[in-house]
Amino acid sequence: CNVWSMQIIEAKAMAAQAVGIVQAAPDFVAAALHDGSTLDRWNPAIRVIAMRAPGEYAIKAHGLSGRLSYHRSSTSSGVTMQLVVPGLTEEGSWTLEPSLFGTRVEHSIQWKGPLAHLIGSGEMRRVPALRIARLRDWVLLRAGVTA
Repeated sequence: CNVWSMQIIEAKAMAAQAVGIVQAAPDFVAAALHDGSTLDRWNPAIRVIAMRAPGEYAIKAHGLSGRLSYHRSSTSSGVTMQLVVPGLTEEGSWTLEPSLFGTRVEHSIQWKGPLAHLIGSGEMRRVPALRIARLRDWVLLRAGVTA
């Protein structure tokens, strides 16, 4: 006799954050960060397909069609975001603060869904630092600074 059972596993959200310095004024970093239409210039995992409304984008993320909501934070000069593709929801925030060397950038993300667990927490923990580094490079490129 074959007995099939289904076990429901509560998928807990995974979270990660990183902090870095971008050698540019906070207003310049904020302008780059607030321009969701250029997100794919510094975040190669996301390709913006179309802007549906201000701060609302149709995207492809690693080949999966989805949507991205990208809005100025009400509490800082940063951004809050939500990325949704089949099997994954990412909630994220960017916080910008002036620092002696430019702008202190903090990026936090939380992943939920079955795809998050397939990707794994090890890979996920790398994402905020990679995004900060790519944002820094994009800001410096926009400013005309070369290494």
